[in-house]
Amino acid sequence: SRHCKARGNIGPETRSLPPGSLAGLGGFLGHFDMLYDDERNRLYMEALKLAAADLRAERAPAKLSALDLGSGCGLLGLSAWKTGAFDSIVLLEANPPLAEAARGNIR
Repeated sequence: SRHCKARGNIGPETRSLPPGSLAGLGGFLGHFDMLYDDERNRLYMEALKLAAADLRAERAPAKLSALDLGSGCGLLGLSAWKTGAFDSIVLLEANPPLAEAARGNIR
């Protein structure tokens, strides 16, 4: 499979990066530590839910949007989507292999 490894908040399947894509990360492998940190991901999900609830209370009935800047393989953007609290979510990633992984994870 061509997608980055992800588990926990974005789905049960495990996926892997395309061959050679680690070079595009400029040696930053901390990305994988973040993906596999289930406690961190759980806390981000809770923070997204709380932030969305606060915004809804302050700005109702305005639509809520989320921006995941530097989205990597899309973990936080997908987490925002899973809350069901946002009307639109935009993910932006400059690294082509990670952007492709995010596209695949969203499908």
